[in-house]
Amino acid sequence: MKTDNQNSPGLEPMYCSVSAAEDASGHGRTTMYRWATEGRIRMVKSGGRTLIDVASLRRYLDSLPEFRPAMGASTKAGRLAA
Repeated sequence: MKTDNQNSPGLEPMYCSVSAAEDASGHGRTTMYRWATEGRIRMVKSGGRTLIDVASLRRYLDSLPEFRPAMGASTKAGRLAA
């Protein structure tokens, strides 16, 4: 994740750009703003920039349920191989 503290190795970033959060999470800009509106992640303004609180993004993503396929369910890969 590209952050603004690249010159400080060893420090965890506190904030990142919306673009960096998109890249890191695999979710788009609209989703980031929706999550902020819903209170799921925290955004701050710094001058004209909108930054995402990295800890809040990690907490939210870590809270999502783990995907567990149903027993006996066919997968797309299995269907393609047949």
